[in-house]
Amino acid sequence: QSPTSHNRTLEKILDDAQHTGEITLSGRKIKEYPKIASKYDLYYTTLVDISRNRFTEVPSEVFEYCCLENFNCYHNVIRAIPEALVQLESLVHLNVSRNQLTNLPASLCTLRSLQVLLASNNRLVSLPEEISKLENLMHLDVSSNEITHLPTQIGDLEKLLWLDMGNNLLVEL
Repeated sequence: QSPTSHNRTLEKILDDAQHTGEITLSGRKIKEYPKIASKYDLYYTTLVDISRNRFTEVPSEVFEYCCLENFNCYHNVIRAIPEALVQLESLVHLNVSRNQLTNLPASLCTLRSLQVLLASNNRLVSLPEEISKLENLMHLDVSSNEITHLPTQIGDLEKLLWLDMGNNLLVEL
């Protein structure tokens, strides 16, 4: 595709997103969020998919979407989750798998609405002790990391139905 048709496609995606509330930019080999997104009314976006790209950080534009429920940044080269993620108070599903994360910030655990957290295939060495604050968490996948132990607070996750800790460096449970 020529750069012109690629931009037209981005414009079409963003134009449609104003009506559907869904921004899907997966598999486009992009390194940064499209600047033209600011031309569109995306405030009420509920889904953002930037998976399979080359992002090195979570785009700050995402934090402006007050109604965001589903955020997928699977398979990028993101090294850290910014504190600003706490602004996404409606977030239910977060996929940060296949990145280069070494930790999950404690601030992530203030997202009371979060039900699904997928963080497999990173470089995580531990989970925050504050994880028990994720009172609605039902699905946690932190498989294929470098986690050596679980915080005891993980036992306080009363709604947790599915936990995948496979392929880590756990010494004891």
